Amino acid sequence: MKVRVWRLQGGDQRLPSLSLEETLEGQHVKTIRSVSWSPCGNYIASASFDGTTKIWRVAGNSSTPEKKFECFASLEGHDNEVKWSNWSPDGRLISTCGRDKTVWIWEADPAENDFSCLEVLEGHTQDVKMVRFHPRFPLLASCSYDNTIRIWMQTPNTGQESSKMNGDRNIQNEDENSIPGEESLQGRWACTQVLRFHNSTVWAVSFDPQGGDLVSVDAEGTVVLWKTAGSNLTSWVLGGVFKLGGSKSETDPNYSIDWRDGILAVGRGDDSIWTLDSQLADDRTLAVARRAHDCDVHGVEWNPKVKNVLASIGGDGMVRIWKHSTP
Repeated sequence: MKVRVWRLQGGDQRLPSLSLEETLEGQHVKTIRSVSWSPCGNYIASASFDGTTKIWRVAGNSSTPEKKFECFASLEGHDNEVKWSNWSPDGRLISTCGRDKTVWIWEADPAENDFSCLEVLEGHTQDVKMVRFHPRFPLLASCSYDNTIRIWMQTPNTGQESSKMNGDRNIQNEDENSIPGEESLQGRWACTQVLRFHNSTVWAVSFDPQGGDLVSVDAEGTVVLWKTAGSNLTSWVLGGVFKLGGSKSETDPNYSIDWRDGILAVGRGDDSIWTLDSQLADDRTLAVARRAHDCDVHGVEWNPKVKNVLASIGGDGMVRIWKHSTP
């Protein structure tokens, strides 16, 4: 099982391309489900169906043109498949999730080769497909095969989930009084909301870069926008719904989504990639690549530094780089 590191070539004015930098292998013994870069760019976390998340680092002088990576840590504890890993914006935490229905929070100090589990978060009743940290505050969102999204927040007192409901499709709230800051970084993690709207597996979630909104996608082709109620991150409300039509069926799944510069990129089970206006307005569809891959599009992600450049991965084993032209 291998991780390949690629270098992006080409800037804003040229069609970007990739060159293979290095192949990382010899550590995982089963399929690698996801990889994520640390914010500083010197570390990679790879999550695998072998139940582990491996941490790779740049070996030697990271300023050299040819970076060489080595595996120096293994995060172990999940009962089986690890589906996703994600670094916090400051690089101090890593979250992982898996088939065992749990979300793990790890404290990361890679400079000291020190990784330790802070919490194991339970609540989902089926596989947890993805976890994403909030871009500004100690909060994360997890989505699951159980059709829900859970919002987890680091707070001084965990308490218990309340039973406050709003109709059949509901949001459960625990605390609506404050937004945690640096002073609560040593607190416990707790589920503050359960977002229920989807009627099928929620495959992916993504925060907008400012953190005020959240978007989710599911196995029936639905894109759902969630908004904070005022400035309070403990209260999220439904902000919009958009159903994408499919070329294979009316309910082709959405497997991945990423949000940047006001644009949502969606990777789909009908081999296509869609880009949408992030507010799901009437003219929401910006572009559609119908045959983006020869099989399902399992992942899409915007380049965080080069505007309008998108990477996609498919079930055809290909990585493709796209230049998005804004209408």
